Amino acid sequence: MLNDWFEKISWQTFYFSHLIIVHAKQLKQYDSYGYYLDSSQLFKLGGISERSAASRVGGSRRVCKAINSIDILFIRSQSKERRKLFYVNSDAIDDLHRIVNESDKDYREELDSLGLDYPSTINE
Repeated sequence: MLNDWFEKISWQTFYFSHLIIVHAKQLKQYDSYGYYLDSSQLFKLGGISERSAASRVGGSRRVCKAINSIDILFIRSQSKERRKLFYVNSDAIDDLHRIVNESDKDYREELDSLGLDYPSTINE
């Protein structure tokens, strides 16, 4: 499932999903939908704006629709608190672990060329 998704998305979108998992795991922000961060947490991590995050999610959703897959990244709104939560689908976590491990060298090189720091491993 995720191999097709991974081949069609940008490294920045993969990095975005990895970043959510790493930091949400550290903050213990996980529910039945998956790991999540809100827009203010994303901004603190490196200036990722809500608009930029929504763009990453939108691109991922278009790829998922094209390959007939579940949404790997999605947004849920919390109406009481008027905030958006950016999720990595719980059904995709194991595959993301595998992809990070299998593409580690290429991934690190690409992040380095983009000037992005490698997040702590999602296997910790």
